[in-house]
Amino acid sequence: MYITEHETNLISGTIARRTSEYGGTTYNPRTDLPAWFGYAVAEYPDLCKIVPNDGQIIEHISDFLADTRETLAADTLAHVGTWLNTDDDQIYLDIVRLYKDEQEAAQRGREHGEIAIYCLHESKEIRL
Repeated sequence: MYITEHETNLISGTIARRTSEYGGTTYNPRTDLPAWFGYAVAEYPDLCKIVPNDGQIIEHISDFLADTRETLAADTLAHVGTWLNTDDDQIYLDIVRLYKDEQEAAQRGREHGEIAIYCLHESKEIRL
């Protein structure tokens, strides 16, 4: 999967809008759609980018997509995940995978040192 600069700009705008409206999103760049079911877990903690909630979210997301382009291309299960942490007013940008089982997702999140996982179908954060 290769994302052009034009597509990156469109995707970044969509992700930024959903992050602002909902406090985060899980977005599948292959289908150009948000995910609606499962437990989102950051799968590549070393690629996590934490940025200020400073009105520059589109630029931050565009940079993140450019930095993670190879991973997104190689991992067919990868989604782009965003989360506005209201505790520190920072936006977390991650490459996430979706799990069907909450216990498996929570375990995976703990292994990666995550603060929380997210249940998409119940729209709730699960702190670890």
